[in-house]
Amino acid sequence: MKHEHTKLQVSFTQPQIDFYALKGRYPAFVTGFGGGKTECMANIAVLDSFAGGASSLVALYEPTYDLVKLIIAPRMQELLDEGGFAYTYNKSDHIIFTSSGQLGDFIFRTMDNPARIVGYQAFRSHVDELDTLPQDKAEEAWKKILGRTRQNIEGQQNTTRVYTTPEGFRFVYNRWQKSPDPDYQLKQASSRSNPFLPKDYLDKLEETYGPELAKAYIDGQFVNMTTGSVYHEFDRERCQTKYTVAPREQLHIGMDFNVYNMTAAVSVIRKDTMYLVDEFHGLKDTPDLIDAIREKYPNHKIFVYPDASGR
Repeated sequence: MKHEHTKLQVSFTQPQIDFYALKGRYPAFVTGFGGGKTECMANIAVLDSFAGGASSLVALYEPTYDLVKLIIAPRMQELLDEGGFAYTYNKSDHIIFTSSGQLGDFIFRTMDNPARIVGYQAFRSHVDELDTLPQDKAEEAWKKILGRTRQNIEGQQNTTRVYTTPEGFRFVYNRWQKSPDPDYQLKQASSRSNPFLPKDYLDKLEETYGPELAKAYIDGQFVNMTTGSVYHEFDRERCQTKYTVAPREQLHIGMDFNVYNMTAAVSVIRKDTMYLVDEFHGLKDTPDLIDAIREKYPNHKIFVYPDASGR
C-alpha cells in the first residue's frame, strides 16, 4: 500500500489487512511470535497520523522503556525516513515531533507504572504486548490509556488498538474473546501468515515449545499456559454451557480445601449429563465457604464432594 502524495509505502499481510479493516473502537490483533505485530502497529500508527492531520497526537505503548528504545521508536523513525518526513525525536520526553504538515506527533509511553499515564490527550492509541502484564496491571493500564485517548479531531473516531501474543486466559482473553461489546473486536492470526520469516524459524519454535504452547506462540490461540496443566485438550468454547441453577434444584458441589483460597464448583445433573453452572473461590476457610453456599443457595438439596484433605 502506497500513501498518496508521499514516498511512504506500507506492507500488510492478509490478516493485518483484515485487522486494519475492523471498525470497532478497540480492535485487538492476537498472533504468535514473528506474526508481525510491531510492524503492523507502526504502519497503522503512521496511517492514523495522516487521518488525524498535523494537530493530532498518536500514542504508542510498550510494557517497558527498554522496548520503546529497542523496538518501536527506531521502527517509527525508519518509517518516517522512508516516507521523507522531517521530524525531531526528543529522547528524554520520548516524543517524535513532525514538521511536514501532513502528520501529527507521536508519543511513546510504557505500562509498567500505569499511574504515569497522565498529562496528554491522544487522538488514537496503539498498545503492544498488553497480555504480558499481570492481569490486574493490564486492566489498570487499559483504563488509563482509554482515559488518555480523547483528542477530538472533527470527523474522526478515537480508537485504541492492541497487538499482543496470547498469554493464556488473561486480560485480553477475558476482555475481547468473552466480551459481548461490539467495539471489542478480535483478529487472531498465525505466525505462518508472515511470508518474511526465515524458512526454519517456525519449525525451530515448535520444536522448542512443543505442540501445546505452539498453539499460542505460533497460531495465536488462547490456551492454558499453566505449567503442569492436567488436561490440555479442554476447550472452553466447545465445553461452555448457558445453563444456570433452577429454583430448588439439587446441587452437586466439588470442594477444594486450601488455606485462604477455598474453592468449590457447583454442578447440576440433567438427563444424566452434568453441567458446571457456578463456582466459589478465594474464600478464607471451610466455615466461610459453608456460609457463602448457604447464603446463595438456601433452598436447595446439596451434595458436597470434598477433596482428600477434607477427610
